[in-house]
Amino acid sequence: MGYINIFQMMSIGGCMNKIIVSRAPFRVSLAGGGTDIISYCSKFGGQVIGFSIDRYVVTTLLPRNFQGVNDFLSYNNEFFSDYSEIKNRYLLHALRVLNLNQNFKASILSDAPPNTGLGGSAAFLNSFIYAGAEIGNSNYSRVELAELSSNVEIEDLNRPVGKQDHYLSSLGGMNLLTFDEKLNVLPTKINVKDKCIHYFNSRLMLFYTNITRSAGKVLSDQSNKMERSNKNAINLMHDIKSLVNPMYDAIINDNPNEIGPIIAEHWYRKRSLTNSKTDDQISQLIDLAYKNGADGCKIIGAGGGGFVLVSSKEGMQQKIRDAFTKNKIKELKFNIEFEGVSANTITI
Repeated sequence: MGYINIFQMMSIGGCMNKIIVSRAPFRVSLAGGGTDIISYCSKFGGQVIGFSIDRYVVTTLLPRNFQGVNDFLSYNNEFFSDYSEIKNRYLLHALRVLNLNQNFKASILSDAPPNTGLGGSAAFLNSFIYAGAEIGNSNYSRVELAELSSNVEIEDLNRPVGKQDHYLSSLGGMNLLTFDEKLNVLPTKINVKDKCIHYFNSRLMLFYTNITRSAGKVLSDQSNKMERSNKNAINLMHDIKSLVNPMYDAIINDNPNEIGPIIAEHWYRKRSLTNSKTDDQISQLIDLAYKNGADGCKIIGAGGGGFVLVSSKEGMQQKIRDAFTKNKIKELKFNIEFEGVSANTITI
């Protein structure tokens, strides 16, 4: 999969004299997803456990007069000389954070389509802000970057999201994120051992449902239930958060066979929070996975579409793949990655 945008910025400043390439990974949330959103977290605190994968949003910043192949790769070009001309709201607020005053061209390449539950907007913001910081010789830590990008979504764009995507993408690897009632984040890096690495790289699979959805709408519905103090919804969120500790124990004790059933329980709780019209279609795909050797499945992200995460029993991966291929469902292959956001600079 490849999804490309090119933007060109002409400002009153000088032209940059380097090429900057940065990348930020997508993420997979294993347990606790949704407990980081403000409506729940501000009352009860939250916990999420997840990891970054070797699928990325890649930002390339070039001098505006640079001539290269990027010019014909894009399906969506945007040219502007003033912030008021920018149509992409994520880009607009990222540029305001950076306060750049140099002419440049930006190429944005994504390994996955938007609105599919892999934390793409956070990966975009992390990748672009990290690259832009190189122009101004800024030096953001991984935590500072996660806070900046999450602030763009939560404060500037007023989206009802949490901070897990931004932290998991920025930090890289497997992380336990603990959120207090003031939305402060305590990240704990988890050492993933051999059996679990093999499990994540070979027995966990992502299949694209061909359904895109707005995480904002799904999370808004969830937030409304929290704000109305819907007891059933709150108890479901408590249950979802309670699955983080057994997931953590399974990973640190290198017991991968315990992970799939926790994923299954997580989805059982999570789907009760949504009223999506696509639930029947998604349920059919999840049933298909179980019939062919899965021991756990869930929709990645807020729910309602995007990617299905399938945990396979040992040796059943190909049978599951064949069943999904027969139903014209594509797989996004991945491995766990441990680097997080990164950037390289070439002076020209």
